[in-house]
Amino acid sequence: MPRIPQPATIADTPEASRPLLDAVVKQLGSAPNLFRLVATSPQALEGYLALSGALSKGALPAATREQVLAEAIRLDVPAGAVVYREGDAARTAADTSRIRAELGWEPLTEFQEGLAAQWRWAAARVARA
Repeated sequence: MPRIPQPATIADTPEASRPLLDAVVKQLGSAPNLFRLVATSPQALEGYLALSGALSKGALPAATREQVLAEAIRLDVPAGAVVYREGDAARTAADTSRIRAELGWEPLTEFQEGLAAQWRWAAARVARA
């Protein structure tokens, strides 16, 4: 199985990716893991950002744009292929069953709706870069 090393910092990415990642940081305040991973190929990062920006300007409904982008960037990264830095969470989960059962908590926003809103926010900020 191929392993895709994730650059720990922008300085660890190819030189051609750095200005693109700097623009992401300017808009988002940091370079999320996905962006650093895609940045291992400057062309892939440029394409990802261009597609995201183009989709945000079109007439497609938000849910459709998100589906198109998700399919376009689908990465087949085997478990354990990403190199974690000290302090990184080794895994995350979105299972709320325990807090629901023990505390009776209910979300104000459904997961898919919240994820879609988060994506729209991030994509809009990057597109303006």
